Amino acid sequence: MSSSDIVFALFVVLGFAVFAMSILQYTFFSLAFYRFMKSRNLKKAFLAWIPFASYYAVGRVYDDINEKQGKQTNFSTILDRLCFCLILAMFIPVIPLPFKVFIILSLYSSLVYKELKCYELILKEYTPNNSNYFLLTKIFMIVPIISFIPSLCLLKASKNQPVCN
Repeated sequence: MSSSDIVFALFVVLGFAVFAMSILQYTFFSLAFYRFMKSRNLKKAFLAWIPFASYYAVGRVYDDINEKQGKQTNFSTILDRLCFCLILAMFIPVIPLPFKVFIILSLYSSLVYKELKCYELILKEYTPNNSNYFLLTKIFMIVPIISFIPSLCLLKASKNQPVCN
């Protein structure tokens, strides 16, 4: 067996591991937000399972928590539109590459910031005495290989009942 065969085998194993972690992360995230939406009696809970529509679910849970506290937010629409613009920016061929990279990074960082803001409020609502969940979420959202950890924290929190319901 040559060294190139070993390197190829390592890349195949690494690729499979990343794919498996992605499936795990997606399942944890979707199940958590499905549970959050069900526990809050929100309509369209199935959207948590649709890849880009799941951002609507995140925003909708955030909006519902704020509505219960007397605040009006519209994060479900904001996250949904940010996600749509991000996808659109990736596939428009006429934008020059440097501008495209800037637009994509700007949209992605806005999406992650808004998403973290939602996670913070949701985790405070469902796990008020445990701030470690949000700390883990902030730290591990940046590292793609272990990005299933924030979803696991959200899934664990989704088993609880909301405090201010």
